[in-house]
Amino acid sequence: MGVPEDEGIARFATAALVSSIVCFALGLIVNLVVLVSIVTSPAMRFHLRNKLIANMCACHLTEIAFRIPIGVYLEFKNPKIHRECYMYSAIVNLELIQVFIVNWNLVFLISVLIEHIRDVNPAVTWSKMHRTLACILLMALPWAAAMIIVPLLLNTYSTSHHVAGRLPDGCILPTHSFLAPVTAVVSLLPHLTSVVLTAAAIVMSRRSSRESLHPDEAGTHTRSGVGPLPVYITAVTLTIVCDVPMVLAGLRIYDDKNSSFRTKALYLSGIISNLSIIINPLPWLLLPDVRHRIKTCMPFSHRRRDANGTMALKGIRSCDHDSGVAIG
Repeated sequence: MGVPEDEGIARFATAALVSSIVCFALGLIVNLVVLVSIVTSPAMRFHLRNKLIANMCACHLTEIAFRIPIGVYLEFKNPKIHRECYMYSAIVNLELIQVFIVNWNLVFLISVLIEHIRDVNPAVTWSKMHRTLACILLMALPWAAAMIIVPLLLNTYSTSHHVAGRLPDGCILPTHSFLAPVTAVVSLLPHLTSVVLTAAAIVMSRRSSRESLHPDEAGTHTRSGVGPLPVYITAVTLTIVCDVPMVLAGLRIYDDKNSSFRTKALYLSGIISNLSIIINPLPWLLLPDVRHRIKTCMPFSHRRRDANGTMALKGIRSCDHDSGVAIG
């Protein structure tokens, strides 16, 4: 005997609420640990890759601070949506902006990886001013583009387009005719770019590894070898997997299904979107310098040293020298 439709939807709603609360707590911890490990170390901040990772964590923390609390508020209060349409619009549009920033930030991260594989070192070939401007541009571009492009793709969401008919005219959301372009810009295009760049990085890394076997060039590609490449492959894979439910909804794959199935699919999309706040930063914890920094230089590691009789101040002073290992 199957579960009644209302009860099945209620279970998905409860799961979505629980995931929001859990992801708020765990996501806050994971993203803060990665962010603090980078921003508190001049040696870590020197590398563009780490700045982009910190940028991604800051985006997740913004989502934790705004989107998740709004979603939890709506679930707890269970309001009549038409009275709080602006809040429903906010939670959907904030998610679109956040996904846009994270996905394109990942594209820039893989581009930086390719530059390392090619042994391109801006610290040598570029002036300090040019390096600073390029860094600011790469970090600010996803945010600025998201704030401009996503609103341009939004339109008034009509009641007749909504499955349950609960949203009135005036809710600023993508119309059905605009769902595909929004999905393409926010998810499909950056994912395709990430996959192509990752494939290029794999080919270039294998080629550089073969070339480094020649006696005359032995060791020249150590810094940009294949060491961190699996981390980037994992990051791309997890990001795409987390976006699959939202992409399917954006491409209107669920439109031919019944109302109950669509509602459950949207709840599932929200659950996976919440989990991405925890999942997306995890691959960067596998990078040698980030992992080393967290293990040896974070406040909790200093407290452990204090318990063993070592001065915390000495540990702090040694951190920045140690954190430069295996930059990759």
